[in-house]
Amino acid sequence: MKKYFLFFIFIFAACFLFVCPLKAEFFKNFFSQKDMKVLICLTDSSNASDKHVNFFAVKHSSSEKFMKICFIDENISVYQNQKQNKTLKNVFFETKSAERPAVIKNKIENIFNNGITFDYYVFFDNKFLQKVISIFSKVEDLENNKEILKIAGSYDAERYTRNMALLKLLKYIYSNITRTNIINMLKSFYNRDFYFTTDFRLRDFLLSYSKILNENKNFKFADVPVINKQNILKPDYDGITKILNFFSQKLYEKDKENLKIEVLNASEKNRLAIKAANKLRENGFDVFEWGTSAKKYDFTIILDYIGTYENSEKIKNILNCGEIIFKPEDREYTEISVFLGKDCNIYDKLDRVQ
Repeated sequence: MKKYFLFFIFIFAACFLFVCPLKAEFFKNFFSQKDMKVLICLTDSSNASDKHVNFFAVKHSSSEKFMKICFIDENISVYQNQKQNKTLKNVFFETKSAERPAVIKNKIENIFNNGITFDYYVFFDNKFLQKVISIFSKVEDLENNKEILKIAGSYDAERYTRNMALLKLLKYIYSNITRTNIINMLKSFYNRDFYFTTDFRLRDFLLSYSKILNENKNFKFADVPVINKQNILKPDYDGITKILNFFSQKLYEKDKENLKIEVLNASEKNRLAIKAANKLRENGFDVFEWGTSAKKYDFTIILDYIGTYENSEKIKNILNCGEIIFKPEDREYTEISVFLGKDCNIYDKLDRVQ
């Protein structure tokens, strides 16, 4: 969100906006494009032999209140050279830099059965992300952002934890954009020590920046569903259809009373799952199972397997934390999984008074 994301496009839009004044009537022409779909690639800029890349499909629509972001696992296997399967990550790093946009766009569009074709691409590395954070961070918040940035850049962290850190950085930048830091961002390009490339046109920079600041959009997240066969990750094409619906229309809303919800403690905090389960039950949700997660998360994650976004949003508000990720999977006993991270704080009468 991490990102990392489409908002960095708006940063450059702002740069052009301030250096290229335009007449008001000229701006009206920029709003003819109702939506755009962008492929974002954030690469690991370290010299480690095991490099990584984060892929995100982003849709910005002028008619919706959400900016939609879909995570794409770098380890998804794709057909390569008519002979063998390779992961998206391997295809990316084995392709010459100049050829990567065309090749990786084609591979990811094939994953979506060409139901999503990208209007533009944006590639950048961790150094660019660090530059953006340093410019957009207030002094008092800089240390916290450095900690989140550390999580976002750590490939020892589980993928959702990394992506959530990136999303938090995106939201922070989104809420702190000013004319001054936009100009500082522009000045930083004269001495460029990072990697950034895109095929965005000036017209669309301006469109994006103008619209995003005026619309106060929220973010809506999804994850490409996969099937693991013999340790090979392949797209789940039944789920892909639901992802295409996620991008194109409102999702089905299921009756809250009939939802099957599990709550798992993904932190080190005592009794967090039962406390969250009790709180959800007090607000009318039926939690059929709670326990401890084998995976540990810094941030609370609400996995919505059926697309009942309105109810997932209610759960998020009740717990006062978490990000919702639509991950279409056929699960016999679970429709929503809540992974309670370190950011979740719930207290009850059994907690010791400090």
